[in-house]
Amino acid sequence: MSAIGSREGVCVESTEVEAAMVRLLQSDGRMSVKELATQLGMPRAAASRTLREMLESGAVRVGAAIDPRVAGYRFFLHALVAVDGPVEAVARSLRDLPDTVFVASLAGSHGLAFEARCVSEAAKAATLARVREIPAVRRIRTTSYTEILKGPFAAAVAGPEVILDAIDHALIAALEVDGRATYEALAQAAETSVSTARERVSRLLRARVIRISAVERRGVRNTQLGMGVGITGNDQHGKLASYARNSRYIEFAVAAYGQFDFIVTVVAPTPAELHGVLEDLRRLVPDGEVDAWMQLSMVKESYASAPRSAMRLGVAGSGADVA
Repeated sequence: MSAIGSREGVCVESTEVEAAMVRLLQSDGRMSVKELATQLGMPRAAASRTLREMLESGAVRVGAAIDPRVAGYRFFLHALVAVDGPVEAVARSLRDLPDTVFVASLAGSHGLAFEARCVSEAAKAATLARVREIPAVRRIRTTSYTEILKGPFAAAVAGPEVILDAIDHALIAALEVDGRATYEALAQAAETSVSTARERVSRLLRARVIRISAVERRGVRNTQLGMGVGITGNDQHGKLASYARNSRYIEFAVAAYGQFDFIVTVVAPTPAELHGVLEDLRRLVPDGEVDAWMQLSMVKESYASAPRSAMRLGVAGSGADVA
């Protein structure tokens, strides 16, 4: 593989540069090409080319996600779905449900997993009822979140009250599709001026209503492998939560009740690294149970939508009141 950059006189392989660029974009999805090149110690033209190739190939997507608590979601649900026969048709049905934000096909006894975010207990029950009505769905194992331990919006939100209007919603929708869209394109999408688009996006980011970051495509056909892990056991001394927060391989972690007490998402480039994390988790809950499932392909991953009833959103005091 060719070297495309250098740091301190040492050649850097393209895969290393790409991984480093993804990490920078995960912290700031709208980081300029100039700043990316500076941080990576490579020519601006090479940085621009690497970024363009990653985005055009679909290996990496940069998009906006809205803080679900700020958006009015209070009930978060994870489910493993066992299906009679092929899963593709059921996956499409899950994808089309309005409250699902994540759907993946899996290896194992449960062919699909999904996450739903709902505004009420009644909405959560309605979503589950609709899933059970899908032909070929045989069994659902459900887990409800109680605390987000790690993720884009795990920290408590603080800031001034923010009122979202139609322009804000249009900007968020456009940024979900392309987090690096120009302000000219965003202004056109929201039918407003460029200066207004720039000011509104800045306000949404400052108030932490949205976060724009890179997401690597996961699955057996891609460079990153994804694994979900459900843990049943007591984290009395907080060691499991601490490990999840600090592990570079754990992308998302929640405390929960139902089928599992904890659920984590592990992302790594090799099976050996996934196995290492799984062994660490087993050591942390020696008297518990650890169940894992491989993510074969991502069917849906969309976190920018907000319920239309949540037009006025108080940022201050919008803690993780989930169940």
